[in-house]
Amino acid sequence: MMEEKRRVKALLVETKAQDSGEKVFRFRASNDVLDRQGEIVTVDGWELDNYRANPVFMWAHDYGRPPIGKVVAIENDDKGLLADVLFDVGDEFAQQMQGKYERGILNAVSVGFQPLEISAP
Repeated sequence: MMEEKRRVKALLVETKAQDSGEKVFRFRASNDVLDRQGEIVTVDGWELDNYRANPVFMWAHDYGRPPIGKVVAIENDDKGLLADVLFDVGDEFAQQMQGKYERGILNAVSVGFQPLEISAP
């Protein structure tokens, strides 16, 4: 039986104020732990060029809804994928979601991806 390596996958790491007064939310967007679907994306398994061309921050994988923000920086480190998110303060729903992160009601994100390679244990 495969060893369980489940932990919380993607969390709010910190909030930073910009010189403009806008808040940027840094999320641990992914790491190499088993997710709810039983999948692991390795730390070095991200190809981000296409995403960087249009780095939208969607709500709950709902591609029928406009983005609620944009990712202003995204990078890998030795623990996984980090994403800095700027919420769309001109959108009422996005403002509501930002407030939920600020108040700690929400504290995680989920990434969408298309696997390039699949390995079985």
